[in-house]
Amino acid sequence: MKKILSLSPPLITTWTWHANLLSILENYPESKPWILSNYIQISSTTQLNQELFFDFWPSSDIFFQCPFVYNQILKRETAEFFNTSIIDFLTKCIDMNNYIFGIFDEYYISTCESFNKRKHPHELFIFGYDRNLQAFEIADFTLKGANSRYSHGRASFKEIEAAYRAISISDDYLNRGRGGIHLISFFHDITYSFDTELVIDTLKDYINSNNTARLHANKENPRDANYGISAYESLRKHLILLIEGKAKVNYKPFHFLVDHKTMMLHRIKFMGELGIIKKSEEIYNDYFYIQRDFTIIRNQYIKAGMQNDGASFSKMINKIDLLVEKEVRVLMALIENITSVTSPRVAANDWLFRTNMNRARRK
Repeated sequence: MKKILSLSPPLITTWTWHANLLSILENYPESKPWILSNYIQISSTTQLNQELFFDFWPSSDIFFQCPFVYNQILKRETAEFFNTSIIDFLTKCIDMNNYIFGIFDEYYISTCESFNKRKHPHELFIFGYDRNLQAFEIADFTLKGANSRYSHGRASFKEIEAAYRAISISDDYLNRGRGGIHLISFFHDITYSFDTELVIDTLKDYINSNNTARLHANKENPRDANYGISAYESLRKHLILLIEGKAKVNYKPFHFLVDHKTMMLHRIKFMGELGIIKKSEEIYNDYFYIQRDFTIIRNQYIKAGMQNDGASFSKMINKIDLLVEKEVRVLMALIENITSVTSPRVAANDWLFRTNMNRARRK
């Protein structure tokens, strides 16, 4: 017996929480308006003695902001109270259409890079199992041969049990340190229309470097971070420290920024399909070159990092400054050319109807 839940290639592949969520959502066209109404604002850490960190806002708690998923987080002791066999518990959760997200020690998982090398508590996504093979289907950035790309693999029941048991309370940093096992299933009984007003407000927050986290200050104190356009100042300082030999090469922020531009490009295209922006083709083409140029800079950074080429790092600073100026102009033009903020529901429903009709024709 086996059961494997559907996963689609995610638009965002920098961080596990976004990649996991989107790999679920992208199986369901009705979630597209929510996806493209979000993933706009970014933040970066300001503590330069720490590793430079870029992410969307919301960050790892994005699961709890998404109306299309049903979230259940169980303490580890609760999971074991109901079933002493963690393998039986996980397979039964999958039988009930739950994806599983948790912290496992990848030292014990043979398909992971850290296998038999070092203790490595890390987020792991489990989306299926095969009893004949006595194995789970897993997804992560840390699998052998994946070169830090989001990829799928397989881990034996014994490996998953050992990796699970090896995690202590202090190791389990899931859900902001609360720990536990996170069960995620798709919630069908919801509709969400593309929210033009939310997009405009968040684009303005991005352009003006507003601290969007203040909106959720009742949940937690806003983090010490740079938001929106000001986040690029962290990138500039990182490059200066690299030139001075005071920082280590860190590819993640550059991968992230390519993800951000790619998502923005999908958003502009979608808004054009909805018919809610004028000059949609012109704005799309202008932003296409921004996404392309950020991809080129990302690739140059990787090459310069391998060669320890300080001169190339120095050139990147000016290139990024110019590119950010262009991005601000294009996004301001996008806001100015939005023609409808009052009837996104009708447009989004029309888009979904057309999508379903095209799917039916292909069948």
